[in-house]
Amino acid sequence: MRTRSAVLVAGLLALSFAPDPAFGRQDYPLKTFTLSARDCAFNPSRIEVNRLDRVRITLVAEDRPHSIVIEAYRICKMATVGHPVTFEFLADRAGTFKYFSDLSTDGHCAGMQGQLVVR
Repeated sequence: MRTRSAVLVAGLLALSFAPDPAFGRQDYPLKTFTLSARDCAFNPSRIEVNRLDRVRITLVAEDRPHSIVIEAYRICKMATVGHPVTFEFLADRAGTFKYFSDLSTDGHCAGMQGQLVVR
């Protein structure tokens, strides 16, 4: 009986720490975007995808270091001139989410933001 309980507990623990089955699945549609950052603005300033799309964004800093933060998806990435950064996530919840730069070296870039729309 003790062995059966240990096996049951081990199985439950394995399930509770299992990765999200949706993460990395190749059968979800992939939407790819290049987001340029220049003169304290993102281009495009609006990205639209469908719920359960895999979203791949390449951030290209054209004039100085820039970052992108999408708090709803716990994403924070930085690119420098000549060194773009690419990241991917699953758009698993619908809504309109702000993305912004959190670099504070230049005060007028504090308003640098855009919108991620997940339908």
